[in-house]
Amino acid sequence: MKEALSDESSLDGRSLYAIQKRLRTREVLLKSARHQLSEGKALVIADLAKEAGVSVATVYNHFDGPEAILKAITEDLVNRSIADASSLVRSNGPRAATELFPTLLYESFAYLNEAADPSDSPAVFLADQHIIEKIYETVSSLLAKNKLVGADKIRDQAKLVTYMILGALFRAGRDSTSGDGALALGTDSESAVDLLRSILRAVSKDD
Repeated sequence: MKEALSDESSLDGRSLYAIQKRLRTREVLLKSARHQLSEGKALVIADLAKEAGVSVATVYNHFDGPEAILKAITEDLVNRSIADASSLVRSNGPRAATELFPTLLYESFAYLNEAADPSDSPAVFLADQHIIEKIYETVSSLLAKNKLVGADKIRDQAKLVTYMILGALFRAGRDSTSGDGALALGTDSESAVDLLRSILRAVSKDD
């Protein structure tokens, strides 16, 4: 019985190590992919594997291809913006977090999109329903923390603000070099973010 428990514990330890190793490798791959994009390079699996110091097979063990990597980067950047907004709620209050959330999103993507070809940009996945829902839930939570009266009003305002954030930060890039209508950061995004902050102040109440 004791030997069986020992074997089970050993298996659990090995499983945990394997999971941790897989997560570390995934993060290295995403970091290398972000670096390539920030330098304006196309996302090529062989080049990514070389920079990350792994085999091409290892890359495909984690991702189906470049599109899956771009989608993972998008979700990671959105999650980081949400985490930063949550930290702001604790340190500066919900009003500051609400006003700055669009800026956090903009800054997360800007360094990639300024250099990357729009067709290779993680921005294209901001239209993913799962990503939209994440942003909507965050906006809803921030507005609720600002004590905006009425649950129905919060839902309506959150929908409006979510789509305004997406629309202001990104535009259809039919005039881009790719010519395929890919989404890219708008040239007037910073002004749009300032406008959004004003709108968010208007729909939010003082603490």
